[in-house]
Amino acid sequence: MKRHQLALIAIAAIVALLPHSLFAQEPDYFPMKIGNKWFYKHLTNLGNLHWANKTVEITDTTAINGKIFFVFDEKLYDIHYEPGKVHQSKSYYRKLGNGDVVRFSAAINDEQLYYSFLGDSLYRPYFFCLTPRWKWQITLTGYRVAVRNPAGYFPNCFQYDFRYSIDGHLVPETYFIALAPNLGFINEIAEGDWNFLVGAFLNGKVVGDTLLTNVEESSFTLRPSSPILYQNYPNPFRSQTTLFYSLPNTWRELIHVSVFDLLGCEIKTFTPHKALDGQHQFLWNGTDNLGKEVKNGIYIARLRSGPIQQTIKICLTR
Repeated sequence: MKRHQLALIAIAAIVALLPHSLFAQEPDYFPMKIGNKWFYKHLTNLGNLHWANKTVEITDTTAINGKIFFVFDEKLYDIHYEPGKVHQSKSYYRKLGNGDVVRFSAAINDEQLYYSFLGDSLYRPYFFCLTPRWKWQITLTGYRVAVRNPAGYFPNCFQYDFRYSIDGHLVPETYFIALAPNLGFINEIAEGDWNFLVGAFLNGKVVGDTLLTNVEESSFTLRPSSPILYQNYPNPFRSQTTLFYSLPNTWRELIHVSVFDLLGCEIKTFTPHKALDGQHQFLWNGTDNLGKEVKNGIYIARLRSGPIQQTIKICLTR
């Protein structure tokens, strides 16, 4: 067993012995201190293929509307289909007196509840605005939940369901999020993708693996045995988004890529083609085959080649 797995299991075992109450302020499920840093691995293809690495670091505090928020800097890197590319973003969080975590929403220029730890929120959905039309519907679905991922076993977790709501209509896809005591965000699962914690610097202490070395990555970067369609980026998108796919070196079939609406109508057809092995990408600017802009909403991108067919959901919001 790897050292980072042993370290994470050890801390999970320690926090399991701590007293726990649904209303308690301790243990801390969302540690907020400048200098805290988390290291994550993203897998795709049902958890069998490396997709990317990510770090989240608390770098500063800032005042927004007279309230002090912690600044969370996120970096997505070692992306399977974009070698050398780094995507960066910032989020702003703070804790309320009852321990709940709120996040600043630029869509409404105000804070909104993001993670609730109170008993009266169990199974009661609440919303976080992403854009004027898009929201997260968030539901606390469990506490004292045991979570197992490739890094180890974590008892006493809080678990949440995240779903997109567009103009009041829920998207079928659900994101399952888990927070562990004294670690924070440890796990996210959604439609074959898996994002999980592998290490952290928390309150001056090192937990697990904080290196994510090239040697460790080697087992995840093998080329697939059949075509793989990856999630587009960005998603949701406003003007254009990039779709990515990988091919093995033995694949000789034509590649057909199309975009459908939720009624099953094919609105965009890309020219069928053959491609060499490796990673490939192409752009969709939110238009149909006639060059007209399509409406905001959820669309399905499909890759078909020989006996293989794969789909992803694409979210358009202008």
